[in-house]
Amino acid sequence: MSESRTSPQIRTPAWRRGHSLKIDAKIAERELARIAREHGHDLDGLTPQEVVDAAREKDSPLHSLFEWDDSKAAEEYRKGQARKLLNGLGFVIVDHGYHEVKIARVSIPVDNTRLYVPTTKAVRDAKLRQIMVQSALQGIIGWRARAEDLARQADNQLILEAFALIDAAIAKFKQASQAQRDVM
Repeated sequence: MSESRTSPQIRTPAWRRGHSLKIDAKIAERELARIAREHGHDLDGLTPQEVVDAAREKDSPLHSLFEWDDSKAAEEYRKGQARKLLNGLGFVIVDHGYHEVKIARVSIPVDNTRLYVPTTKAVRDAKLRQIMVQSALQGIIGWRARAEDLARQADNQLILEAFALIDAAIAKFKQASQAQRDVM
């Protein structure tokens, strides 16, 4: 049995990297736990609608995290739908009878916003290609951190051992990315 199971665990709410909001994580967790108790779901689960409904009250600690101006909120929702459209659309390549859907556009940060550029253009432009590769690497590193966190919580040693292979692949990816930067 691992040490994490034999010694008492201290669980303190904290924001995950890249997910910090304008509220103390302890306050947010306390409020989410209250909402879960109020709704009495199995597994202390919550639905997004229950969170929104509870946050609607002006004295809710979560209230300021939401946009309550319906016209602004509707516009943000439509932007989310547009992102879903831009991220979801691909194109099919048929090669010797084999069909594969490829990414049509990649999201590139430009002047404090994100521009969705055709992948065919991004791979031909050295600067865009480097940004695209760095973005993919950050996605892999983020996925790896989430997967390791879940594996540790589940105390799954076999999956934890597989992270050595993932780390080696990430190192190779970084090496190739650096080599590409050096050529530019």
